[in-house]
Amino acid sequence: MIKIERLLIFFGILSLIILSSCDLKQGDPEPSPQFYDLYVTERDQYPSWSPDGSQIAYSHLSGVFPEPTDYPSGLYVIDKDGTNRQIIREGSFNNPTWSPDGLSITFMSGGRLVSINLNSLDERILSSDVDSYYYPDYNPDGSHLLFDRLNNENGSLLVTNILFDSTPEVFNDSFINVRDVEFSTDGNQLVYMKGSVEYSSLEIAKYDLLNNVETRLTLDNIDDRYPTWSPDNLKIAWSRNVQITIMDQDGTNQRQVAYGTYPSWSVSNQIVYSGANDNITKEVLYVIDPDGKNKRQITF
Repeated sequence: MIKIERLLIFFGILSLIILSSCDLKQGDPEPSPQFYDLYVTERDQYPSWSPDGSQIAYSHLSGVFPEPTDYPSGLYVIDKDGTNRQIIREGSFNNPTWSPDGLSITFMSGGRLVSINLNSLDERILSSDVDSYYYPDYNPDGSHLLFDRLNNENGSLLVTNILFDSTPEVFNDSFINVRDVEFSTDGNQLVYMKGSVEYSSLEIAKYDLLNNVETRLTLDNIDDRYPTWSPDNLKIAWSRNVQITIMDQDGTNQRQVAYGTYPSWSVSNQIVYSGANDNITKEVLYVIDPDGKNKRQITF
């Protein structure tokens, strides 16, 4: 009788172990900084430096319901050292970008572009019954906003004035399957991620607006996303398979500096990005120098 009871206990424990392992899909990698996206629900994403490099806007997803009162999902602004966290608007938002004067932030909300004044919190909304808009970026003088829409045979990039009072126009009909465009600080070049039938994955490319020339910068046929210019326009940071990578603006001298995604490069030559915390339970923000040194966590 005792032996039977011990066998029942043994098989009960074994069943619990098997059931607890079923949360992971067969073939999923073990939790690690490179594969954290499979294991976290609370996320700090899409960080964006203010023009003067003193603050960072980002999107926070709590990953729980009901929303916590102390740190609900929303659009936030913090100082560059992680202090003075302020919620700008509660909800789910993506792709925040600052106006060049630092007075407003434009972001994506449910396929619409929303521009919010940081002093008055007044909003302007650009919406469409046909298209969903993503990844806004201001031109350097702040007069116009460039953004993309889902693949369209007439061009993926649109432009509008900052008042949102005119119909968006196609920026250039040569831009097809282009996402997440960013102006160089001098306004002469664009960098973006691009997919097409000739690419087996998203790649990074740049476009010379003065000479109308596109140059593909990555040739690795792996996941390349979220490019951002250095303040002197000589280098580009991006996420390659959840690795923050830097290259010269001609695509040479590529090197990894950290695990993470959504890099943004400040005027003071620092990079903020999203990555896993130490125990890989949530996605947080880090700031790091371009040489990979002086890494510090700024959200928790």
